[in-house]
Order: sequence, then structure tokens, then C-alpha cells
Amino acid sequence: MLEDALKTPQRLIGMVQTCAMPGGSDALHSIGCAGRVTQFSETEDGRYLITLTGISRYRILNEVEGSPLSPLHGVLGRVRPRPRPGGERSGLTGRGS
Repeated sequence: MLEDALKTPQRLIGMVQTCAMPGGSDALHSIGCAGRVTQFSETEDGRYLITLTGISRYRILNEVEGSPLSPLHGVLGRVRPRPRPGGERSGLTGRGS
């Protein structure tokens, strides 16, 4: 996912925190944040260290069933940008919106 974002001029990715559910399973919070990768480096073992600058919050409307991406590595879905305080919108539009 990160490598795909780095190939674009905008370098945007969406981040969503997981939350613990009863029984020890994990789920995703319904609100995430679109961020621009402003700095990154690759470690010797192939991991990335990244710095994101937040652009806009969004609400997850639904997740794509049968996504090849696991919840801990990436999720496909539809999102709706959330208004900024004071009613301003970020100007971002996402696919499928």
C-alpha cells in the first residue's frame, strides 16, 4: 500500500486505528484520517519508517467484502470526508464517492 502511494504525486494514504473487541478480536474504528507521506525511509529489514501530515478525517461507510487485504494490513472500502470544525471541507474527494 505504501509503495503504491509513493508512486503518486499526492502520496496520500488512509490510516484507521484498530480497537479491541470482546473475545480478543480486533475491529476498525469508524473514523480514519487521510495523510500525506512527508518523509520516509526503509530499514535494512524492509520495513518503512514514515511521517504523515494529516489532511482530512473520514468516516468509513462500508468495507469491501472479500478484500485480499487483511484488516491489519489494509482495507478497501468507501469513505466520506468529515467536515472540519466550523463546517469547512477539506476539498479531498475519494474514489467511489
